[in-house]
Amino acid sequence: MKIQLLKSKNIRQLFGLYRIAVVAVMLLLSVALINEAQKSILNFSRLHAQKNCEVLETSLNQVASQFENAFLLLQLDDSCRRVMQASSYSQLTPDHIREFKDAVYTKTDFSYLRDAAFTSGMIGVSNIYLADELRQLSADMPAGRHMVSLGILSPHSTLNQSFLCFGYNYYVDGKKIGNIFFSLDSDQLITSLPISEQAGMYFALMDENQNVQFLIASDKSSEKLSSIRDLLAAQNIDGAISAKPSWHDRFATSRYVIEAASLERIGCTLYSVIDTQNLNNNLDSMYVFTLIMLLILLGVTILGNAFFHQSLVVPLNSFSQYIASLRQMANPLQQSLPPLDIGGCREIQHIKQEFLALLSSISALTAEIHHKNEVLHREELLRKDIEIKHLRSQINPHFLYNTLELIRADAIAGKVGQVSSIAASMGKFYRYSIKGSPIVTLSEELDYVRAYLNIQQQRFEGRIAIIYSISSEANLVRIPKMVLQPLVENAIVHGLEPSGENACTLYIGATKNDSILTLSVRDNGIGIDSEHLKELKEQLENPKDDDDKIGLANVTSRLRLQYGKSCSFDISSAPGDGTCILLKLPVVYNLETTKEY
Repeated sequence: MKIQLLKSKNIRQLFGLYRIAVVAVMLLLSVALINEAQKSILNFSRLHAQKNCEVLETSLNQVASQFENAFLLLQLDDSCRRVMQASSYSQLTPDHIREFKDAVYTKTDFSYLRDAAFTSGMIGVSNIYLADELRQLSADMPAGRHMVSLGILSPHSTLNQSFLCFGYNYYVDGKKIGNIFFSLDSDQLITSLPISEQAGMYFALMDENQNVQFLIASDKSSEKLSSIRDLLAAQNIDGAISAKPSWHDRFATSRYVIEAASLERIGCTLYSVIDTQNLNNNLDSMYVFTLIMLLILLGVTILGNAFFHQSLVVPLNSFSQYIASLRQMANPLQQSLPPLDIGGCREIQHIKQEFLALLSSISALTAEIHHKNEVLHREELLRKDIEIKHLRSQINPHFLYNTLELIRADAIAGKVGQVSSIAASMGKFYRYSIKGSPIVTLSEELDYVRAYLNIQQQRFEGRIAIIYSISSEANLVRIPKMVLQPLVENAIVHGLEPSGENACTLYIGATKNDSILTLSVRDNGIGIDSEHLKELKEQLENPKDDDDKIGLANVTSRLRLQYGKSCSFDISSAPGDGTCILLKLPVVYNLETTKEY
């Protein structure tokens, strides 16, 4: 159906469709390129975010471990015990507080430790927390001798600054007498880590109370941070994040791509947020570059198509019209032919020269045959009549027109090599059929058959597989010209071509046994039913003088005139099992005809 639709279009319409298809493909490729660029940038940002998150996760877990070790060391420190056992502020001198602070920073040695606070009974000391806040922290501490993460806290004494707080119950002689609290300054921690910031990327911690602390933020405007904080809180409430640490916990909104992992050591969830709108802003230069390249390619394509159309398609269209005008003439070979004036590329000029030479040779040969037919006797006239009909079947304008249509189709598709190959085979095919001696070697006949099959294989797009089995002795045997090709053509036209789109096989064999040359042509085509096969054999055994002898009848009649009854011709076939033609000829080393025809 599609092939018939294309055949109904002229060349200009086909080229218009071709240009539209090229532009559509370019647009699709451009869209695909931009889409792939967006995916690549997003994937790169996600990998970058994942690496940074892994560094943050490792560092925060290490901080938690270091704080826990520091708490254990302070449990055994005398200055810490002296401060923790004080029951009133009068028992705490500045030296005691200084010794406690020195012990804390000696045991921790952390540049990112923002505050070390403690409470014991009625006493509480801190640089950032108020007394009420310290009492609340003590009340939130569960029983036990292990370190506890109290989440993200925002003391009233610090404006818009939050800290990650850890608490520890301080025991003396098995009795809890107070608490020690460490507050982590995340900004100081981030500066010590090998993390590179990237536009459109945010990293945040969220505790169980929905408190959010931004570790890294490319845009620190309060409006942007507030919107991301609300988004994370909403996603956490909906249960989108797994409780287990996994960077495969991902979800996306219309603008943001978010990944999360649960950090059990610090009781928080670590989020990475990628703003895709910010990433897409970086593609503006790619959009401009893609548009420029698209316009350049479009211009080159239009110019190339115009040149290709003018140098190849227009001449082929003129050539086709010239052939059509010849077909409309009553006897084109006996009349003065109109001039063939076409331009185009070198291959077109070569086809033109070969075609004109072919017409000239055919015209001269036809005139010579008509002249000799007037003086030859009846047997010679019959021989010439068969040969002329055979030649006419070979130079049938329909076959020539189909071949040129095939050339034109390949030329439109840009298959210059195939156009040249078909043209060369067609020239070789017709030169052989109209020139040279009527007696040739089997090797020369096979060259002629190969030229014919090359055209047919181009026509059937390689669907026909050809197997040759020719012995070296058989190659040298001399036979009448155009004996094998009609058998091959019969196998293709009546056996292989009706089989549809199925792959076909054609076998050509030749052997020489003593004084007998055996030629065989087999195909795996549709075959012949028994009734038709019987009728065909009778027609070949008893030909009528008024039959239009072409194909098999042409071959059998010429062989009987040449060899008499010493040659044999057999055909076997079955429906669906292909056809086999077997030809046996006597080997005559001085085989010649009386005159060249």
